[in-house]
Amino acid sequence: MKKELKINKTISDKKVSVLIGTFNRSSLISRTFNSILNQSYKNIEIIVIDDCSTDNSVEILQAYSEKYPDKFKYSVNEKNRGIAYNSNRAYEISTGHYLALLGDDDYWIDENKIIKQIEILEEDSSLGLVGTWWKEDNSKAIVYKKPIEPKNWKERLLSGGGIICGSTPLIRKEAWDEVSGFDENQKRGTDSDLFRRIVLSDYNAKILYEVTTVVDVNVNRNRMTSSNNKIMTHQAHINSMKYNMEKLADYYNHYPVSKSKYYENIAWQYFLKYKESRYDEDINNSMLNIALSIKNKFILKSLVKFIIIFYFKLKK
Repeated sequence: MKKELKINKTISDKKVSVLIGTFNRSSLISRTFNSILNQSYKNIEIIVIDDCSTDNSVEILQAYSEKYPDKFKYSVNEKNRGIAYNSNRAYEISTGHYLALLGDDDYWIDENKIIKQIEILEEDSSLGLVGTWWKEDNSKAIVYKKPIEPKNWKERLLSGGGIICGSTPLIRKEAWDEVSGFDENQKRGTDSDLFRRIVLSDYNAKILYEVTTVVDVNVNRNRMTSSNNKIMTHQAHINSMKYNMEKLADYYNHYPVSKSKYYENIAWQYFLKYKESRYDEDINNSMLNIALSIKNKFILKSLVKFIIIFYFKLKK
């Protein structure tokens, strides 16, 4: 039996708004909602933006709204707008002191997740967000994700995402306001971009070393299967990373290791795209970006990837 944490009355006054964007998840969304309602911390509101679903999602949202009129609010888009827009729209409706994000196919498994995070944020006003460990369910196995806090948060987040899962953090409202929420021009890595900008705005971040969340990766597993779709996916990642590097150019110039690693990430996406496309332009761009990586800061890993990419270039 799980230990129920005693909730301080002062803390219990701090409302938490859980922001959710959903699209055609009628078979899973109740699991997500119920995991929120099962939290030991009860001063929570759930804000859902339906992104023009074509299944019966809206009927489920209506049912929850009628059952929990004081806790549950939803709005339906007239056309599909994407996760960044949906999250910002949900925030506009919210009234909480703290904000939580949760994917419509993910769910919380620690009933004390929110109270633990609130206590950490209340104790340290310099913190903009608190993430947690999580686990991924990929149908074949459960993969535990247990990142360790970096010595330098700014440098780590500029190097790439992957240290804070989008369905785990609790975010201070003031930190969200400081960066104006999600960048709706950021097409990929929107969660990572938000967390990165919060830390770059001089808020600190923390990771709670406990598994609180399940990320269901089964749903999206078979969406991108054809070679053509893989090419498009890699290009979308490349475009997003280039946009991000341009947007945060001043920061990258102050962190050469991060800049080097980011060029390496771009190079590798070009390389993966080349393996599908066999376009000369892709392998050439891969070589260019790995060279820029090594030029900015020599890292052995980048050299190894340079050798791999160069080998494929010679073979073509």
